[in-house]
Amino acid sequence: MRLLELHIYGYGQFQQKEILLNSESVQVLFGKNEAGKSTVMSFIHSILFGFPGKQSADSKYEPMTGAGYGGAILAETEQLGRIRIERIPGKAGGEVTIHYGEGEKGGEELLKELTGGIDKQFYKAIFSFDVHGLQEVHQLKEEELGKYLYLTSMVGTDSLYQLENQLSKERERLFKPNGKKPLLNEELARTKDTYEQLKQAKQKNLEYEELKSIKEETGNVLERLQKERTQMIRQLQQAEKAQNVLPLLKEQSDCLNELEKLPDTKGFPVDGLARLEQLQSGLNPMKGQRKALLSQFERLTEQQRINKPDETILEKREAVEQLKLSLDSYEKTLFKLEKGRAELSLLQHEINNEKRNLSLINLDNREILSLETSFDVVSRLRESTEKKRQLTERKRLLDEQFDRSREALEESEGQINQYKKSLLQPEQRESLAKQAGLLSKKAASNEKEAEKAELKQLTDQIRIHEEAKKAGKSRMMLTVILLSLILLAGTGWATLNQQWILGGILTAACVLAIASFYLQQGKDPVMQHLVKRKGELEDELLKAQGQEESALFSKLEEVKGELWKDEQMRQLLETEKAQLLQKERAYDRILIQFEAWEKELFQLNEEGSNLASILGLDSAGVQNDLSAALEAIMKLKDKIVQYNQLQEKHQERLKEADRFTALLDQLKGLPINENLKVKDRIFEGYTLLNIERDKQLKWLQANDRLHELEEEIKNLTEKIDYQQGLIIDLLNKASVKEEEDFRNLAAVYTRRLSLQEKLNWVTKQLEEQTSGDDRQNLSLKDDYELKINELKDRIEQLEKEETEKQKERSQTIYHLQELEKNGTYSDLLHEYEQKKSIVRKLSRDWLVQSIARDYLQKTIEYHRSVRMPKLLKKAEELFSYLTNGNYQALYLPKEEQTFIAERKDGTRFQARQLSQATAEQLYISLRFALAVTINEKHGLPIMIDDGFVHFDEERTVQMIALLKKISADQQIIFFTCHRHLLSHFEKNEILTLTNRGSSLLYKEVLKGTGI
Repeated sequence: MRLLELHIYGYGQFQQKEILLNSESVQVLFGKNEAGKSTVMSFIHSILFGFPGKQSADSKYEPMTGAGYGGAILAETEQLGRIRIERIPGKAGGEVTIHYGEGEKGGEELLKELTGGIDKQFYKAIFSFDVHGLQEVHQLKEEELGKYLYLTSMVGTDSLYQLENQLSKERERLFKPNGKKPLLNEELARTKDTYEQLKQAKQKNLEYEELKSIKEETGNVLERLQKERTQMIRQLQQAEKAQNVLPLLKEQSDCLNELEKLPDTKGFPVDGLARLEQLQSGLNPMKGQRKALLSQFERLTEQQRINKPDETILEKREAVEQLKLSLDSYEKTLFKLEKGRAELSLLQHEINNEKRNLSLINLDNREILSLETSFDVVSRLRESTEKKRQLTERKRLLDEQFDRSREALEESEGQINQYKKSLLQPEQRESLAKQAGLLSKKAASNEKEAEKAELKQLTDQIRIHEEAKKAGKSRMMLTVILLSLILLAGTGWATLNQQWILGGILTAACVLAIASFYLQQGKDPVMQHLVKRKGELEDELLKAQGQEESALFSKLEEVKGELWKDEQMRQLLETEKAQLLQKERAYDRILIQFEAWEKELFQLNEEGSNLASILGLDSAGVQNDLSAALEAIMKLKDKIVQYNQLQEKHQERLKEADRFTALLDQLKGLPINENLKVKDRIFEGYTLLNIERDKQLKWLQANDRLHELEEEIKNLTEKIDYQQGLIIDLLNKASVKEEEDFRNLAAVYTRRLSLQEKLNWVTKQLEEQTSGDDRQNLSLKDDYELKINELKDRIEQLEKEETEKQKERSQTIYHLQELEKNGTYSDLLHEYEQKKSIVRKLSRDWLVQSIARDYLQKTIEYHRSVRMPKLLKKAEELFSYLTNGNYQALYLPKEEQTFIAERKDGTRFQARQLSQATAEQLYISLRFALAVTINEKHGLPIMIDDGFVHFDEERTVQMIALLKKISADQQIIFFTCHRHLLSHFEKNEILTLTNRGSSLLYKEVLKGTGI
């Protein structure tokens, strides 16, 4: 059963609301607290299984505004197809009606059959669960976890787990085989001690046993005397009763004797005389009434002859009435015919123009209507248009990338040529090297060699540092530009494909690269230090040396600078060549993308040609405007359909006019002037018809009255004959022929009835006062007075004997009581009996708990052997899916209530050894496996109320993927108030419940979720 729509008449805060559950995957109902999620879930429970009763703990959700309580669910079933389940207030859980098929209906029995006969509690335990099950897993100790998961796999809840724990604890509280503290163990020990003390006291009380024997013997004698006295009293009562009924017996005998003497009236009818007089009193009035009816019959016959109608005119009645009723419609039809001809002509002209515009003039209307413009073609055309737009945008981006890549190549090649031009010729480089050597030797002979060497070194370092900084800045600039272009291209591609997260990351990376470049362009502290130190050394050397030495040193520095600059240029040239190679590779990749784009464009053009062929169009003429052509064809088809509909209506109007003309021709046989207008001819014919109808009415009324009179006369005659027959029948039953003889026999009959009534009363009195056997033993000749006296004497004697024995028994009981007062035996006996009673009660309680636990264990074993293999296989599949294949198998150890999970490396863990997260995943796998296994026949929806709110992001993704996988075979309705979960579902899978003021709105589009 798959739920399609919820129609809420009135339930909680909902009134006259409809909810469409049209998701083919998981149906998500999202809403904040108080938005109505629990109300919707309770509504589904109530419609399927009945409203909550007065004693139920569930909320009834009755409308506060007085709206109608209840609603309906539209569902799809395998047995009956689409059905509507409606439940409104009624007896018990409400009155349910199931509408299916072609107007067929069913009730509660059919609903139970469709839901597999399960009740609300069972459904909520198996198919409807929330976060509380996972919370229970969190709270359990390690040693209890495996047993909890095992028992939960039977009924979906922890009820069996709680029940078994309760039975075990109660059983151990009452008794343990080797225990001392349980209640039954303690009471058995105390009873045993009391019994030993009782045996010792009993041996010291031999006299007590002898008195008990006398007490028992006198008790037996008393019982025998009491039985005999009771028997004598009963016989006395019977004799006194017989003496009292003797007058009745004598009166019964007198009645029987008189009845034998009277003549036999066995055949005489009951109340015969009264019946005879009643029949004679009703016969004469009926004869007078029959005579009056015959006179009235003759008078009506003459009136009927005078008012006989003309059947020729009456035969045309239907045609005349139809013409009168259809006259206005006929005149309107003539007007519509003229108007319809004009509309058809105009529409045909428009259709021909559209055909010429689309080059379809050679196709007739039927061929154009047969052109394929289905949803599939429209979808393909929309996809083709969207793909063309994407390819155009992609071509634009590729062109931009190509231009940038080409410019970068040209710039790099120009830089290489510039570097080559800046290099020294080999002869120049060799000459400068020799000149630097000579100048170095001259400078070596001067003083302050250390300061000069340091100054030279600083000068070289400053030059190297400046060149490296300039080259690095250039390389960094090129790298940042190239990286920015690549990141911007990636951002554009992500935006086109709606990959917002990836686009955001790429944009952030681009901004970060540009910011890093500008942050590195600040002041250089190393360079400042070198420049400062160089100035200091130059000042020192200038003070110490003359002009000639300074000139020599400057010349040496200039020569070495030229050589160093040439070396730096050679290094920059090699670096630029490496970068040129990378740019060429990037250029080649763009060319490959151009080839892929051209291939996709070719496929798109092929698809456009196919669509044009399907639409019957010239592919060359409409390749760039297929959408407009399709829209024009669909409009043309609409006009053709409109033309066909107008043509059908025009033909119907022509037929309607022909039918009116045919009816008018039927008036030709009537006395009507043919030269009159149609309207006047119809009016004249209607007047003639009314005259003849009046005659017909009078004739029919007279005819009906004649039939009534015939029937009344016939009935009266039959009644008269019947009355006379009853009188004859009465005389025959009494076996007489004359009325006088009948009356004499009636007097004898009355006397016999009186005697029989008296006899019945006497007999009844005898039956009430005596039994059947007593009446047989009664005789008028017996002397009951003598028998009564003898019985009284015997009863008096028995009472004396009984008094003596009672006195003897009382004395014996008194002596026993004295002995019991003087000793401990009575106390011990009383205490022993009390303890035995307590032991019996505790034993009974322990036995009840043991039997209940035994039945529970048998039920669990049945589940283990019959249902568990199939359930375990399904749970194993789901568990492996949830853990990403980390766990591949589940086992159920023999005679143990737990599970063993096998990891993919072959390691096995008992349930108590699993981590908390893995135990939760195993619990969910078992719950779903149980629901899926039970749900194979009936396909009931599974409802989940925020069951995974505590999962981390990775487990949440896996859980939702599992829900979608299961939803392929059966419906899943997921209730949640957490907005972050919605990003894992498609737009058409989400239904949002929002509360604005006092009204509830339903929206399918969520704002602020990115969906």
